Amino acid sequence: MSARSKRRSKNRRRAARSSPVLSASRSRAPKDNRSVGAREGKWGWSQAVSFLSVLVATGAVVVSCVSAEASQHAADASQQQVELAERGQFDDRFNRAVQQLGDRDSIDIRQGGIHSLESLLMDSPRHHPTVLKQLASFIREHSPVSACTEGKGVPNDIREALGVIGHHNIRPDTHAAEYSVDLRGTCLSGVDLVRTDFVRAYFAGADLSGSDLTGADFTGANFLSAKMGRVNAVQANFTCAALPKANLEESFLVAARFVGADMIEAHLTRALLSGADLTDAVLDGAVLDPKQLDDPHILKTPTKPFCLTEGQYPGLTRG
Repeated sequence: MSARSKRRSKNRRRAARSSPVLSASRSRAPKDNRSVGAREGKWGWSQAVSFLSVLVATGAVVVSCVSAEASQHAADASQQQVELAERGQFDDRFNRAVQQLGDRDSIDIRQGGIHSLESLLMDSPRHHPTVLKQLASFIREHSPVSACTEGKGVPNDIREALGVIGHHNIRPDTHAAEYSVDLRGTCLSGVDLVRTDFVRAYFAGADLSGSDLTGADFTGANFLSAKMGRVNAVQANFTCAALPKANLEESFLVAARFVGADMIEAHLTRALLSGADLTDAVLDGAVLDPKQLDDPHILKTPTKPFCLTEGQYPGLTRG
């Protein structure tokens, strides 16, 4: 190569180095490469952060579910402990009250037992049937109907127990073949049952002579062969009650309801029945003077099926 050619080549290289366009392109190339890498790094970090966020959220949900389940198990266990404690407390209080009821020497102790049982009724509604059965058993044992025939009065503890039942009675299903409380064959002469609730109670063979039954509710109750002479039963409700062969002589039955009641062979001699509702009552063989009724024609009116069937009155026999 000639000296001239070498100089020209050298000049061209020098000119290329001094060209602003080529210099810019050369300087931008590495910068652009760095920008691309930065962007790729930025997107990769964002994806990692999002993925970690999803993992954290999922973990939080799992922890929350496990925590909720654990809390529920703890609550259930706590509730069981509470129920066991309540049951234990009820058993202790109930047993002490029953022991008091069995005291034959002191009426005050027996009355204390009755008050304790009434407190249990207030504190533990789910134990009502147990308490009411115990009180009814107490009355049957300590005040049998023979006590009335012997001329003995009804003691105060029996009156109090009867009052507790009458103010806390549990009504069974209308069509259930059961009674709310069993007081059959008891001496209840002269007791105060004003505005008490004895719906579907069992009074068969009981003696309630001279008692005050004003405004009391005896719907569906069984008074088979009960002695109820001279009772005051103004506005009392005997709807669907079974009163076959019941003795209601000289009773004050003004405005009482006997709708659909079974009064076959009931004794109503000299009973005051003014305003009494005897609609659909069965009065076959009942002993009464038609003049006692506001509407004597009711004795000739065929009755319609209205109340419970005989099978739903356990112990009801007319033989």
